[in-house]
Amino acid sequence: MLYLICGIGALAAVGAIAGAFRRYTKVSVWGLSVVVTLAALYIVSALVESGDEYYFYIVTGAGVGAFLIASAIFAAISKWISSAREAKRNYNLVKVTDEVNEIDELMLDAVDNNDKKKYKKLLARKDKLLKVGTGAGGVFDVILGVISGAVNGAVAAFALVSFFLIVSEMLVGILPASAFDDFIKEAVAHDFWVTFGKKLALDSLLVCLLCGSFRVGYRAGLCSFLCIVVILGLIGGAGYSSYIIASGDICSGLVTSISDGLLANLPEAMAEFRPTLAVWILTALFFLIMLVIIIIIGIFLPRLVDKLRESKVFMAADGVLGALVLLAVVFGLLMAVGGITYALGSSAEFTKLTGYTDASVLGNCLYKYNPLQSVFDSLVNLLKTGKFE
Repeated sequence: MLYLICGIGALAAVGAIAGAFRRYTKVSVWGLSVVVTLAALYIVSALVESGDEYYFYIVTGAGVGAFLIASAIFAAISKWISSAREAKRNYNLVKVTDEVNEIDELMLDAVDNNDKKKYKKLLARKDKLLKVGTGAGGVFDVILGVISGAVNGAVAAFALVSFFLIVSEMLVGILPASAFDDFIKEAVAHDFWVTFGKKLALDSLLVCLLCGSFRVGYRAGLCSFLCIVVILGLIGGAGYSSYIIASGDICSGLVTSISDGLLANLPEAMAEFRPTLAVWILTALFFLIMLVIIIIIGIFLPRLVDKLRESKVFMAADGVLGALVLLAVVFGLLMAVGGITYALGSSAEFTKLTGYTDASVLGNCLYKYNPLQSVFDSLVNLLKTGKFE
């Protein structure tokens, strides 16, 4: 466990150095968003009884709300710092404008007189004047960049360590015994992991996944997903309509011609299948024709979306909708996985997993306190017995 803790610290240090160079305005704040979300989950869960019928909605709502509010605040801070730095830079440039213009005239004189030494001195002086500082905003930008970068590194490292230990512990006793089992058993029995790590392990992975889906959805936008859905729908519709047309009365003559002409040389044993084969040949032909049209649509539709996203208002609205939709889809899938797993959890194989869900907040909401658990119980029962109860 000591090596894993050192690894977390090392990645946090690397993140802090990167944040200092890139500064807050250019560093992702997803790590800070994850930390705020986790804090909100644990604070609210401590204030609400787990047996409350609204426990799931209160806790998950607080987590989602905290993430959205934190993301908005961090984005606003970034914009404020950027505008403050730009204002300071413009102010400093105005202060030295007259002196820079004077140096430019002297440089022209130096060029006319072929005085390279004087020209170089004037150029160095001009460069020094143009290197204006950004004041307290620049310092604040660096400090926040260090903090944000360090948190990003620490959160990413902890999530990786959590995933590694959770999966490894599940596999102990399933895979052939080895020295690796002793390492995992020692790591998960360490005081740091028992008192701190295990409680955050599953929640950190889930929150990272949900935050990541939100960011991906925002960058891609809802229209990008709709383009994919539309194109897939057109492909499916083209295939279905091609079969309907080919098997309809309108093409009965073509089916007969293909069956008695192109397929006439098939073996006698396949004679009864010739009309069906003729229908599928026509289906493939119609589908290929429609596919050409779909490909053309697939080329120009994304370009139209990109054109629309040039508008900042449209891009912001499209990004927010895309983020919310993808977040809802991923959250729904996690609820399904948690509910089905809990329905199967009576077996001994899930004892280790239950240990992690009981120690977590969001994980337990998706597992033990899943509001759709009755649906997933019935689904599992259908798979086991063939009866949906």
